[in-house]
Amino acid sequence: MRLKILFLILILACANSEAKDNSKNYAFVIDGIVRNDSQKVVTITVQNLAIGKDLEFPLKINSNNAFHGKIELTDSIQYVIVSYKNEWIKLLVHSGDSIHIEFESSSLKKSIKFYGKAKEDNSLLIKFDTIPVIKGVPSGVYEGKWKTLSPNDYLKFCDSLYQESVEAYNDFTKKHKLSPVMERWMRNEVEYAFFNDKSSYPDNHRQLNNIRGYWNWDVADEYFDFQKSVHLSDIDLINSFTILPVIRNINFNYVDRKMMNESFIKTEDGHWARPDGLNDDSLMLHGIIKHVDNNLVRQLCLCERLAYMITSGETKKFEKYQHLISEYITNQHLKEQLLSYYRETKLRFENPELNTKAILKEISNTPAKSVIDSILLNNKGKVIYVDCWATWCGPCRGEIPYSKELMMKLKDLPVSFVFLCFDSEKDKWKAEVEKSKLGGTHYFIPKESGEYFKEAFSITGYPTYMLFDKNGNLISNNTIRPSEQDKIIEIIKQLTIK
Repeated sequence: MRLKILFLILILACANSEAKDNSKNYAFVIDGIVRNDSQKVVTITVQNLAIGKDLEFPLKINSNNAFHGKIELTDSIQYVIVSYKNEWIKLLVHSGDSIHIEFESSSLKKSIKFYGKAKEDNSLLIKFDTIPVIKGVPSGVYEGKWKTLSPNDYLKFCDSLYQESVEAYNDFTKKHKLSPVMERWMRNEVEYAFFNDKSSYPDNHRQLNNIRGYWNWDVADEYFDFQKSVHLSDIDLINSFTILPVIRNINFNYVDRKMMNESFIKTEDGHWARPDGLNDDSLMLHGIIKHVDNNLVRQLCLCERLAYMITSGETKKFEKYQHLISEYITNQHLKEQLLSYYRETKLRFENPELNTKAILKEISNTPAKSVIDSILLNNKGKVIYVDCWATWCGPCRGEIPYSKELMMKLKDLPVSFVFLCFDSEKDKWKAEVEKSKLGGTHYFIPKESGEYFKEAFSITGYPTYMLFDKNGNLISNNTIRPSEQDKIIEIIKQLTIK
């Protein structure tokens, strides 16, 4: 991925002298030993909060069970994730750190030891993360609460867990000497741990009780009042993996609801109807400006909306609202990262053939090559809509009915549907495919080749949808979901006639 981006940026620099990225270069070095290794790869994940993307750096484990890598950061102090097999741990790193870790392949969390810079902080972080109430409630407990509790009772349940977490945090900070940064990081993890659980309750309640659609059951608008209390300052950006879902939920639940109540029409059957001529993007962007009080939260909410436009390939739409960046996004680092992402993405969309060649070159000597070769060869002359999913991903399963509808609506056009299953167990993949009775072409992607594939195509979460034109050029590595049928059908139909 880094070679690909460098290649594209070099082209852009020649084509447009204004496309300079003035952001600072942050990085840290990590190396380590994996005793009795069987996986052959350790993955370091860094989050770019400005554009809402996880950047994955797979590090090969050599024949001596060692790995080494210089990892680019998006800020001077950052929380990153180290993953091996099905386990992962959090690290708090500073730019310039040199960290050495060692662990047994049988258990990353139980056996890990730190050496070098940040040894003490990260050892305490692991210890803090294993406190039962901090570690989290088992998913089965949540499922029972989602299904049976009323909205008010569920909020009380989460608040009781929050109080337990605060007590655990206070007890931990009394027993251990923490740096100010580590103390703030831990406090934020406690403060926002249940925010997303509260936010997801309505959707989970509907799903577990087989209720289709918000129009058949929904919480009162006041349910989301807790989202108004989020106040962030620059130091809180170290908790990026925790803060990003908070920002997305504020946009989706709080701002959207406010603006729909103000501008949409509620029909007798409970649906929201959009008045003719209403511009959703303008409405929601100005809704953020109007309803989000905290300055940094407002900036992050705007970044999230604008970055989604870029990711979806709607660079013209982004340009229409680009003036909001200079007016409202005052954090220079966020601004530079968002604009850099826009320039890189615009280049890819304006030069799809060059972009695709760069990606194919990057994976030419990896296990991912055979998969992409098969996809492009077997669907030559067709538009290819690729669904990247995982068996454990609820939103992925939620899109399946819409995928079936989309396939039916486009059955007479030269369009192929391909499904790539990542980070899953093969027997569960087979069972899910059989259960869903979903057409198209299905591939199971093993862990090792999956890391190369995700790195090359910048797949940072599930579900992710990619789009190739009839010439096999990548048009988008994060296009619109099947549930947004009108939008994705229009895009695909345009590609079929080119």
